[in-house]
Parts: sequence; C-alpha cells; structure tokens
Amino acid sequence: MFYLKSECRAQMKKSVTYNVDVSIDCDGRIFESQCECAAGMGPNAHCKHVCCVLIALYYFSNNGEIVTEETCTQRLQTFHKSKRFKGSPIKACDLSVSAVRASNINFDPRPRASRNTSNYQDYFRNICLNHKYGSTLPIVQLYPPANIYGVVTDHDYFEFHPEDKWLSENCISTITDEEISKIESFTSGQAKHPRWKEERCKRLQSSSFGRICKATERTDFEKLARSMTEIVDLKTAPILHGQKYEKSGLSKYKQDFGRSPVNCGIYVSKSHPFIAASPDGIINDTVVEVKCPFVAKDKMISPKTIPFLLYSDGKLMLNESHNYHYQVQG
Repeated sequence: MFYLKSECRAQMKKSVTYNVDVSIDCDGRIFESQCECAAGMGPNAHCKHVCCVLIALYYFSNNGEIVTEETCTQRLQTFHKSKRFKGSPIKACDLSVSAVRASNINFDPRPRASRNTSNYQDYFRNICLNHKYGSTLPIVQLYPPANIYGVVTDHDYFEFHPEDKWLSENCISTITDEEISKIESFTSGQAKHPRWKEERCKRLQSSSFGRICKATERTDFEKLARSMTEIVDLKTAPILHGQKYEKSGLSKYKQDFGRSPVNCGIYVSKSHPFIAASPDGIINDTVVEVKCPFVAKDKMISPKTIPFLLYSDGKLMLNESHNYHYQVQG
C-alpha cells in the first residue's frame, strides 16, 4: 500500500490550500481518499482536488515529472524593479511644501564661489559648446544653434568674405589650366584614388545633373545637396557589378571600333569651375562612358531589360529623359 499526502490550492481563492490524502494499493487501485474541502469528506472523497492530485501522480509515474508551485527562492528577485505608478504626475509647482520648509531649500547646486558671478551664463554656455562631446550633451539642447552666416557680416573688415576665400583657395570660383591638369592627374584612377572622392564633393558632377535639372518644389534640396557634398563609400551590388565589368566594356569598345580610350580623372570646366565630370575614358574630344546595368545581368540587352534605352529607327539609343543622358551631356 502507498500513502500520498499533498496540498492543492483552491481554484477561486489562491491563498487557500487543502490537504489531500490518498492511499493506493500495488495494482494502482484507490483504497481511500480524503480532502479538507467541503466535498472531500473521506474515506471515499472524489472532489476536484483529489482528481488533480491523481492526475499529477499519473504524469509522475509515466514521465518522472511533477508540476509544483515555485518556492520564494526559486523565483527571480523583483525587489529592485520599480512598481508601476498608477496615479497622475504632479508638477513641481503643485507640490505641497510648507513655506518654512521651502525657504530652507537651496536650489542652487553651484559652489558658493560660483554663485552670482558676472557673465557666468556666458561662461557656462561656452564650456558646454566647446566641450569635445558638446554635440552629444543633453544640456546643449537648451541653447539655440549658432548663426553660421553671422561670420560673414561680423567680420566685414576682411578683404574677402570667408566663403569667397574658401572658394578661391579650392579653385572653385576661378581656376587656371595648370590647376585643371593637376586635378585631372591627381584623380586619375577615380574611385580607387582618395583624392577623387574629395574633389567630387567640391563641385557639381555631371552624374548629378539629371537630379538637379529635374528638381521641383517637392524635392528635398537639403538631402540633394548633402548627397553631393558628403563622401560616402557605397559598396552595393550594382556598384560592385559596374566596377567589375567596366574594364571589360572598355576592352570591347577598343575591339569593335579599333580605338583605345585613355583613362582619366576629373575634368573641371574652366569657364564654370564649380562643375566637373569624370568620364570612364576619353579619345581626343570624344567622351566614353561605360554602363554595366545590374538589372540586365545575364540577360539580352533591350529596352525591356534596360530602362534607359529605347529603339529609334531600329537602333538602340539613350533615353533623353533619363539621368544618364544628362550625365553624358554634362
């Protein structure tokens, strides 16, 4: 005979538990059972608490597992977790603080030597703005941004404005033939040369002419300007595909037309030094621009597979409304 003593929690009152006693013979037959609940009077009690204990005993005999209530030491600690606040927030000005107590409160956290000093606000502002982590400090949000255009009007005693001086030093307002040749030589190799990316950010490149000419009132000009003046090292699948097969395209052009394009860098316009272009190759006065569209990879070349092509008199032509047409014209 086996005797089992257990506790079963009440269903509707979790704080109440009932003692359940069950005796079972060797064949698994229930000999006696009792429970402390109203319906569990022994020796032949058959309330739900007795049934729950028997089901737990059945699972234990089959799987060797039994579900019991976790003890306080088995549960994760929760004393360090703040309880949810169910009230409404109160403003500091509405706090009930007595006048006597409020008069003794010192709200000035500064040292005594730094209180009521002249120009302290300007001193503190300069410390925050000139800090090496100033842009990330939350307190900087209290100060309005500086007027970057004020430098021009505040220093009008200079011979040249700072903008004009910067444009002149970088050969963007005026440029000589010597500087044009020097920039083209330094940027030869294009994307492989770090100077090429730097020079591209100084001028409007022909690859951006399409987006500039098509800009409307709905265009985000700040985003457009940022895309042309910031160095971004993109390594997307279409760009890598174009870089991989650019030399193959130039070799195919040489094979079909018997003319070998010369690699070049950035060509700056002498009459308009703020615009420039960097073709893939040049033959005398002919510009060679290679396009390896990723969308037409392993496909036949046609207007259906390449969106910037169309048929004109039975020949493939560049679509004049596409940005590539603006680039070639530039």
